[in-house]
Amino acid sequence: FDADLITLLPALSKNKSLKHLWLGKNFNVKSRNYTLKFMALPMSDITTAYRNAPDRTDEVWQKSLQSFSVADSRLKTRCSILINALGSNTCLTKVDLSGNNMEDLGAKMLSKALQINSTLRSISWDKNGTTAQGFQDIARALENNYTLKFMALPMSDITTAYRNAPDRTDEVWQKIQWCLLRNNHSSKISQDQAFRLHQGIVTHSAEQMMSRLCVRVQEELRVLRTCSADSVQEEVLYARKLMKEAKNSR
Repeated sequence: FDADLITLLPALSKNKSLKHLWLGKNFNVKSRNYTLKFMALPMSDITTAYRNAPDRTDEVWQKSLQSFSVADSRLKTRCSILINALGSNTCLTKVDLSGNNMEDLGAKMLSKALQINSTLRSISWDKNGTTAQGFQDIARALENNYTLKFMALPMSDITTAYRNAPDRTDEVWQKIQWCLLRNNHSSKISQDQAFRLHQGIVTHSAEQMMSRLCVRVQEELRVLRTCSADSVQEEVLYARKLMKEAKNSR
């Protein structure tokens, strides 16, 4: 598909009616970067054209590419060419970059793009090997990005990151959620409203953490159930009492 795509993409860069382009699972992971360099062209061409002739390209903006996906393509660091193009892109509103194993380098590059881009509204980013550090880079970028409104829960990466650094992962994901909630309000919110929003996020995260702890305690209780020692059984009863109180406090 790579060779055919090189022929196709120059035409796509001139297309004024195509709105959605999904190319996931179509790449030869051993090929060079040539195809990806061509793929970056449709993203950047409109921006360049607008700088040269803004009046003539306003109409093109309304008809150009709005959503783009290279999900599950295992492009690794080669996907950086596309992420770099996102920074200056002015028409895409939705991108899916999941399943490309870009690790924290990809997250860092995405954070730089988000600091510049003001048109993206939705990003899907999972199965990229992102750690707590990578999510922290994204969270920092979102502090100054007021236009991105949705980021699908990266279940695979968050689970792994939480396993390795639970407290840090929980903290940065709270920050990302807070920024997205802030951006979903059409008007500026008061300090009081901001506080209530933040409290809602903290409460939700605390409930999630409590649920995880209850599951963990329940697993330990199953193991201790066969132990006949009185002291152990007393601790088991006490643990069950605490679990009941935790569930009632939600």
